[in-house]
Amino acid sequence: MRRYLLGHRQSYGTPQLSDEWGEFDYYIEIEEQLAVRQVNVFENGEMLRYSREHWCDGYGMMFIGKYSLKEKANRGCQVIDQRAFELVWKRSLDSTNWERQKNTARMSIWGSWSERFGSDH
Repeated sequence: MRRYLLGHRQSYGTPQLSDEWGEFDYYIEIEEQLAVRQVNVFENGEMLRYSREHWCDGYGMMFIGKYSLKEKANRGCQVIDQRAFELVWKRSLDSTNWERQKNTARMSIWGSWSERFGSDH
């Protein structure tokens, strides 16, 4: 069962190339308590996207913690429907940041998703 969440952050908490873009809303697709895809939409309009194939780069990373199956424990996020997530994901595919994200990929340093978290599905 997949779940879709919308949350808000002020920053990643560690230095990133996206720090000057401001706060961001994040849209996450969850399966088996782990993120599958994520889009960050910054207050200046910039967008970043992540998936298990490309989960970390110089601009940020996909959230890596486990999400509770209990709806009341959504880490301060609101539950959204799949359609709302897919609309944002589709917009992220047109982002001019994707090439920059790929050029700063960190999977060769930090490992693939399955190496780090034991699952590609």
